[in-house]
Amino acid sequence: MIFPILPIFFTVILGAPVWALGLMEGAAHFFETMMRGASGFYSDRQRKRRPLVIAGYGISAFGKMAFAFASSWPICTFVRVSDRIGKGVRVTARDAILAEDSRGPKMGEIFGIRKMADSAGAVVGPIATFLLLSMALSSSAEGQYRMIFLLSFIPALLGILLLFWVKEKAHKALGGSISLQVRQMLLPKDGAWRNFLGISAVFSLGNLSYAFLVLAAVDAHIEPAHVALLYMLFNVVYMLFSVPAGMLIDRFGSKKVIFLTFLAFAAVCAIFSLAPAASASFGVAGASSIIALGFAAYGLFSAAYETSTRVYVAEHFPNSRLGSALGAYNIVIGVMALPSGLLAGLLFPLHGPYGASLAFIFGMLSSLLAAAAVLVFYKHSKHIE
Repeated sequence: MIFPILPIFFTVILGAPVWALGLMEGAAHFFETMMRGASGFYSDRQRKRRPLVIAGYGISAFGKMAFAFASSWPICTFVRVSDRIGKGVRVTARDAILAEDSRGPKMGEIFGIRKMADSAGAVVGPIATFLLLSMALSSSAEGQYRMIFLLSFIPALLGILLLFWVKEKAHKALGGSISLQVRQMLLPKDGAWRNFLGISAVFSLGNLSYAFLVLAAVDAHIEPAHVALLYMLFNVVYMLFSVPAGMLIDRFGSKKVIFLTFLAFAAVCAIFSLAPAASASFGVAGASSIIALGFAAYGLFSAAYETSTRVYVAEHFPNSRLGSALGAYNIVIGVMALPSGLLAGLLFPLHGPYGASLAFIFGMLSSLLAAAAVLVFYKHSKHIE
């Protein structure tokens, strides 16, 4: 419910500069992925992972509601980071539970089904936001946004309650030195895992947050209620493509699909780069069409990228090390998140050829570089023991 309007609330209502949006998104992603890493290493040392999942959803539920009380952009940044910390606590443990139960030739499809279910909820949220904004429950835009933040707590609470009915198989707790385990995962001797982490870092530096896609829509003079519909379009495509993406992974392998996702993100950035030229030539209608195409393409990319990277990790590690491997991957992503967000915030107001934002141009170049790196290191394809 809240994500389509949060960048608008942050920059328009609270008056934050664009670089502060980049700082908020970078910091949120940084702390989220650091917590994913810590959660992964910790969950391998426990017989049950579900308590971490419940705790993470609980933190995020209260974090979403807290946006309603943010009176300045620094406070909003703190709340956003808190919300993402909750996500970080739950995601790695949840993915490890799913991977343990989906070993076999259809792992990608099973991960895709989970993403489809997740996206189905994310489709309903923007519809609710659109309806609430259209109903004008408050006399001011600020009041409407704060009301939506408060209401978002209800579905979040229902989700937490459902988790108590989830059954989990106990796994053998991993022993040994955790510091040694972290070093082995982050400074690996194995070429395939080392290359995967390095390529992921390159891509992550230019992997723009969805918030900059929302800003591009705002710059094209698209109404906030319609931005919620664009976010819904992204999630509809995400939902519809999640299972087919998983099946592609099962059929052709996770590494090939990861390569294609890098090319897909380059295409997303290229599409958004065309929006200013379309606006100048065809007005709001032209820019809206380009941006809608961009949101749809972003849905295709997201469905395939998130599933393929998780399946790649799960394919290469036994159950006893799954949490640690997913944690190490997320730590690498997190290290790049803060500079990525700051860089995007600084580059977004700057324009290159045809008025294209330099943030999108940089994102396109970094994703093409990552794709080229996959081809160069493709021979390192052995499984990690």
